[in-house]
Amino acid sequence: MKNLWTLTQREIGGFFLSPIAYMVLIGMLAVSCLNFWFLLTELSELRIEAAGEASPMVRYVAANLWFWLSMLIMVPVATMRLIAEEKRSGTIEVLMTAPVTDLEVVLSKFIGCVAFYCTMWTPSVIFLVVLRQYGNFEFDWWPLYAVYLGVFTVGLMFLSVGLFYSSLTRNQIVAAILTFATVLIMFSTFLIHWYLERNPSWSAWAPPIKYSAVLLHLIDFGTGKMEVKYLAFHLSVMVFMLFLTTKIVEARKWR
Repeated sequence: MKNLWTLTQREIGGFFLSPIAYMVLIGMLAVSCLNFWFLLTELSELRIEAAGEASPMVRYVAANLWFWLSMLIMVPVATMRLIAEEKRSGTIEVLMTAPVTDLEVVLSKFIGCVAFYCTMWTPSVIFLVVLRQYGNFEFDWWPLYAVYLGVFTVGLMFLSVGLFYSSLTRNQIVAAILTFATVLIMFSTFLIHWYLERNPSWSAWAPPIKYSAVLLHLIDFGTGKMEVKYLAFHLSVMVFMLFLTTKIVEARKWR
């Protein structure tokens, strides 16, 4: 793994030399500003929260439509070029003949994408710090820590899915569409859970479905239900998808 850091630097540099990356960053900044404006509007109403309900800060981070729209768009855009572009341009052959392992190649691309993903969420954290320090608004940080941990692990899972699809094709658009469809399905499972929970004949299936409903995971984190099994699910899917990606990259040597 001695070449991992060098390859990771290459991937991070590739992100920030791409105009698409800056378009995504600007889009995420706009979404964060819009969410922050909604948060300030809600706080100005001084609404009393019910027990077990996510706070406005938690909803600002993860439990709102804009958050999930940005996730559905930015994950495919951030991952579609990782391996597909290498295949299209032919640089994958040069990379595979270099003295690096397949695992190093896959992990470097994944770590570089994770670094870019974390950069995209930096504005939302800064806005909360400004609200606390300069807006003189006191709020509990612990639910936010839990939610941001969930956002991070959900992001790891989604990015690993995107990296997997990018390894299957040399067409970035195809990789983006497949990633978008998969992330949309994983997000939409909360609707299936909602339906099953309200139908007595099917209610027994609601808990297993909730295990994969990432929206409900983040809401639970924000209301104090820090379920380790949800984190285990996110990380297990991530490891499995990285394993599959490594095997696909490795298979190129035998063609």
